[in-house]
Amino acid sequence: MALHGNGTALIFARTDTAAMQYYVFPFAESIFFIRGRIKFHYEDGTEGDRANAPSILIGYDEYNADMIEQSGLKGHHVYLKPKIFIAGISYDQNKTWRVVVGEVLEELNREATLEDIYNTITRLAPNKVKNNPHYKAKVRQVCQSHYNRIAPGKYSIN
Repeated sequence: MALHGNGTALIFARTDTAAMQYYVFPFAESIFFIRGRIKFHYEDGTEGDRANAPSILIGYDEYNADMIEQSGLKGHHVYLKPKIFIAGISYDQNKTWRVVVGEVLEELNREATLEDIYNTITRLAPNKVKNNPHYKAKVRQVCQSHYNRIAPGKYSIN
């Protein structure tokens, strides 16, 4: 999964293991610590055993981290890649949409309309926009999930 860089893994929350240190922390986008012990069920729906240790979901890319975030599961979601917003740094393809939108909001005085965000991203991250024909939908999704709606179609960092 670490080499593929795409997917969600369900494993025990054993953060001290070599596998976590070498294959999760350096590569994963996020870790979701599931509240309580998960239950397993048989194909016919009858309940099976519970996990004998705490479990986590690991999102290895932005899409899978977003799906975990939107899953409605109970627990705590931790993003592993730094979300540092510094105005004026390059908008390269390796940044997540969440980081790019955050940098754009910083540049636009920490709040902006969706139209201003679209225009600024088009100007500052043209390759990211070019590689995603549905970038406006992605920007809306990121704004709704990670930033504050202060008016219809207007978002802020605080």
